[in-house]
Amino acid sequence: MGSDVVREVLPSGLRVLVQEVYPASVVSVAFWIGIGSLHETDGNAGISHFLEHMLFKGSAARPSGTLTREIHALGGYVNAFTSFESTCLWCVVPSRHLETVLEALAETVLHPLLEDLEAEREIGVILDEMRMRQDRPEAWCTQQLLRLAYPRHPYGRPVIGLESVLRSMTASQLRAHHRAHYVGRNMAVVVVGDVQAAPTLERIGDLLATVTPGQALPSRPEPESPQEALRRLDLEQDLSSAHLQMLFPVPGLFSPEAPACDLLASVLGEGRSSRLCRRLREREGLVSRVGCSAFLEREPGFFLVDCTLPPENLKAVEAGIFEELEALGREGPTAREMQKARNRAESTFVFNQETVEGIARTLGHFEMLGDHTLAQLHVRRLAAVRSEEVLAACRDHLRTERCSVVHYRPPGARTVS
Repeated sequence: MGSDVVREVLPSGLRVLVQEVYPASVVSVAFWIGIGSLHETDGNAGISHFLEHMLFKGSAARPSGTLTREIHALGGYVNAFTSFESTCLWCVVPSRHLETVLEALAETVLHPLLEDLEAEREIGVILDEMRMRQDRPEAWCTQQLLRLAYPRHPYGRPVIGLESVLRSMTASQLRAHHRAHYVGRNMAVVVVGDVQAAPTLERIGDLLATVTPGQALPSRPEPESPQEALRRLDLEQDLSSAHLQMLFPVPGLFSPEAPACDLLASVLGEGRSSRLCRRLREREGLVSRVGCSAFLEREPGFFLVDCTLPPENLKAVEAGIFEELEALGREGPTAREMQKARNRAESTFVFNQETVEGIARTLGHFEMLGDHTLAQLHVRRLAAVRSEEVLAACRDHLRTERCSVVHYRPPGARTVS
């Protein structure tokens, strides 16, 4: 149970969202900054993620490593992430420590030291993280697929950055990035849990009174050129299984077609009763795993099909996927498929609200996209989608000439037509 979200905009433009959730004995506090890899160039790729790492390397009041130890000592946990759109530093603690955590996170986000020596050391840590990701076949395959589908758009670059760029990045660049983007117009603070809204808003206003408004928000990237022919990439590595991934460009979250694309992913590849799973896994036994997802944010998004399979089945599975797309674009989903897709979308939204951390993550994510109420609005839009709209989305967007496909297989693996 929870109250309505209370939203206040400080004089600097910084947004504060507070939701009382009861009964609860914990609180989630998150600082969101509207800067991510979408706002970078080839020349500074990875700087937003690098700066996220450096937030933990000390401030004037807290030496390196102090923040994590302090939060753990309070019985909580703290973490951060960088995405295409945003950077977020968040924690969950017993609610009696709200005052301490607000002060600690504000100090960390607004006044990081960003020292030269720490920055040099952290480059090695990030490069190790980059190599670890290359050892995860599914994630590595997805990155190569994005690079194939988006040769000019920032989606084609890894959020973590490019090794050649990171090796030459300096603390002075990080400081400039921080000054430019960690500003009131580009930030939001989200507090959810066992709190009282009025005193919490007042305290945050006091803590962040010195934040400067800053300049206009980062510019949006130019859209990728329309794709007119299927793109293909074959990769080999020492793997235990093969991976097949397909990507189709789709409109973004604010498009009228976005809800239909979301339900299209559910009908095709979410759950054992989805079309691709029934055919490729249950009936024909060609894959060990298959799934679909629609990535929908402010930018035009993409629709992903992802399979794990024996390498000899790659050609047969690709052909089967295109056949299922053609059938769905010809016949449309059944009434039963539509209801199951709506139910799944609603339950996913509800499950994401089971914890104060989940509620805060949803509020912050959609606030950074434009408005925290978009989450509820999108669920209501999903409930109103008609089967004809899903059929149209399949016909319009999941076309062969708009597809990029990657086969990632063990060396020398034989495929069966």
